[in-house]
Amino acid sequence: MKEIQIGKNGITSSELCLGTMYFGIKVPEDESFRLMDYYFEQGGRFYDTANKYATWVPGFPEPVGELMLSRWIKSRSNRNEIQIATKMGFPYGDVPQGLKKELIFQEVDKSLKRLDVEQIDLLYAHTDDYSTPQEEYMEAFDSLVKAGKVKALGASNFYAWRMASANEIAVKNGWTPFSCTQARLSVLWPKVNANFGRQLPVTPEVLDYCKVQDVALLCYSPLLQGFFGRTDRDMPAEYDTPQNNEIVTLFRDAAADMNVSANTLVLSWMREQGMIPLITGSTMEQIKENIDSLDCRLDSGISDKIASLYYPHRE
Repeated sequence: MKEIQIGKNGITSSELCLGTMYFGIKVPEDESFRLMDYYFEQGGRFYDTANKYATWVPGFPEPVGELMLSRWIKSRSNRNEIQIATKMGFPYGDVPQGLKKELIFQEVDKSLKRLDVEQIDLLYAHTDDYSTPQEEYMEAFDSLVKAGKVKALGASNFYAWRMASANEIAVKNGWTPFSCTQARLSVLWPKVNANFGRQLPVTPEVLDYCKVQDVALLCYSPLLQGFFGRTDRDMPAEYDTPQNNEIVTLFRDAAADMNVSANTLVLSWMREQGMIPLITGSTMEQIKENIDSLDCRLDSGISDKIASLYYPHRE
């Protein structure tokens, strides 16, 4: 699995990142360890978590995601071989939502303790905070980099203009900018005003900003919970458009011809576009299906047809 450079702070991401949101929670810890081991054996080195995972699940009032990842790292003695990404900014328990300076410092120290590491490789602002001046939170993030507690910074669930503004402030003041963004992104465009709660789907403006400014784009929910490989599921209502139905048909027909899962081809095409998908799963079969995308590639004619449907704003 190839490594992809992210920014200028020495951070790399594997071609496929492993999201661990429900590991140790909906997925038992021993099975979670097996899935993380397999990803590592296939060359994967980028593990994604967050400070609040997964406190919204009944029976888990306190964060356990970072603690679970810490136990796996300790048991495998592989800290120096992997990259850890975590996030802060969303509320959980008695922790409020926001990016106030004091809150950033508090939550990063808690994440370092839960992860039992001296440095977080990549820290995301999990969501934007319009009530806090961007100067305040970008300076706070930069101070963590200078203190050695964080190596690089990312923005998650940000609009393109807010990322651009934050990075302009950072560059102007000699602070560390956001090197990447993580957002909801698949091979289907959601309908205008589709509501995903706190999740902010990528827009064409985000795609163009990342391309022009060389900001890495990491994509969560790329498979829409395995929809592409499940012909027994209807198109999610938020994506049900003629254009998207045509894209799905192209992927599924190609998958049938190649005797692979359409999920596998979706991840392959996204990687071909320079995107970095976050994969996850609750079974070994699902993880293997995702990693199989490294060895699959769509016919160029079909890939170009999908691109013509996916990038109408560039015509």
